[in-house]
Parts: sequence; structure tokens; C-alpha cells
Amino acid sequence: MKRIFEKIGLLTHQVNLGEVIVETEISRELQEKLEQKLEEHGFAIALSTDEKLTVDIQRLLVSYLHEYLMAKEKALTISNYLSAQLNKSYKLLSTVFKQVTGIAIERYFIKLKVEKAKELLILNEIDIAEIAWLLGYSSSQNFSTYFKRETGKTPLEYKNDPIPERIHLPSLIPKNFKQ
Repeated sequence: MKRIFEKIGLLTHQVNLGEVIVETEISRELQEKLEQKLEEHGFAIALSTDEKLTVDIQRLLVSYLHEYLMAKEKALTISNYLSAQLNKSYKLLSTVFKQVTGIAIERYFIKLKVEKAKELLILNEIDIAEIAWLLGYSSSQNFSTYFKRETGKTPLEYKNDPIPERIHLPSLIPKNFKQ
């Protein structure tokens, strides 16, 4: 992301998932160039309040995946985490996310977990049962069911695939929503 901004002459102060802070004002001409470059890479600028909130939700879900599930801290639910982080009711967050993206937060989070599972399967450092436990599934069978539903393969079939397919995180949202 930083390279895209720098390529058109914008210096970035900070780059986070779903957010870029630039050092100077962006002229209309630069904004148009930026929008074009971002679109070439499958991104767009979130302008509406609902779009910004949706990007925040996506960013927080990735953080939740790593900070809570992968850290074996299972006490905080997604709904409580998002509500606390964004200081809004989960019902509102869920409604906005679904309206903007066409997909429910829970469904999106399952897709995130499957992509994390793919990463862990490719690394081949832990077994399938431990991956299931890390990702918050009640059993390896439950995990395998969700994994196969999303990928068309069992975790073992995916693990043994010589060229395993991965999905870039922004592609988890349907094409009608650009971020």
C-alpha cells in the first residue's frame, strides 16, 4: 500500500490495515490518481461513514483473530470485542456491515478463519486438531466441515495439495464493496 501512495507522490505517515495516514493534503488531481491506482490493485477509498465503519470492522476482525483466538484467549466474543472497540451496539455494527458488504460479520469471520487455517496447514508445524482448537472450533470434525464448505477440500486434502490456493484478504468481501 505504501508503494502505491509513494508512486503517485504521496508520503505516508502511517500505514495500518484498512487505513493510511498521509503527511500532506491530497489535491483533487492526486486523489483521482490515487483512486485509479488503488482500483488497479482491487482497493478503493472508503468515503461514507458506513464504509469507514465496515473497514474498521474488517481490521478489528483480523486483530481479534490474532489477539484472541490465536493467543488462546477464548473469553471475549466477537460481538463483545467489536462493540467495545467501536463503542457501538453489535446489532448496529452487524446491520451496517451486512448492508455495505452483502455478507454477515460471522460469515466473513469464518472466511478469515479458513484463510488462517490454510496458512497454518501450509506451514505444517501443527496438526489439524490443534489448528481447529486454535481457531475456536469445538472439534476437528466441526473445523473440517466448515473448511470443506469454504474450500471444497478437507484440511488434509488442502495440506497435501502441491499448489494450495490462497485468497487475498480484501477479496473475501464481494466485488460490489471496494475498500
